[in-house]
Amino acid sequence: MASNSQKTILLALILAISIPISKCGEEESSTRLDELCSENNRPNDCRNILKSEWSRFDLSDDRAVAGAVVELAIAKSKEIYDRIYQHHLDSGDEGLKSKYLSCAISYYDANCNLEMARRTLDFDEFPDISGDVGGVEEEVVSCRREFREESLDPGRARGADEEIGLYLEMIRAAAGRVPKEEAEALT
Repeated sequence: MASNSQKTILLALILAISIPISKCGEEESSTRLDELCSENNRPNDCRNILKSEWSRFDLSDDRAVAGAVVELAIAKSKEIYDRIYQHHLDSGDEGLKSKYLSCAISYYDANCNLEMARRTLDFDEFPDISGDVGGVEEEVVSCRREFREESLDPGRARGADEEIGLYLEMIRAAAGRVPKEEAEALT
């Protein structure tokens, strides 16, 4: 039977071996996400978003990373849709109600395009989701046009395209890596 000191030494050895191994994987995943974020116009914002959602990422392949980024974009788009639609419901001004409803519909359609991007990543051998991302951009720009610079916008719908825009940049960067990885695996 092993004594307490032998058990303690064995536990210490196991921990000493496992900690550097886990740190190595963490450093590699951090490097991959930093590379992804460096391809965006707002790399610090990208890193902050991704670090808060670290557990969603399987960094072993780029398709999984792209899928996780699309999931984050879907969640953000739904959040924006809910916020804008609530302003539609709460507004007493018929002009604002109409604008907010139009924007809410645009974000609903943007969500549909993001869902298509997710399906494209899931099922296509060499995914090209640029058309889906372009559709999202068209929808959010149409919302921005509803609120010209001089118009009242208590729901901040005019700036929502900047919120979702970062996610779209992240999707493009992540999806752009998928074909490279799969083409290399085939050769």
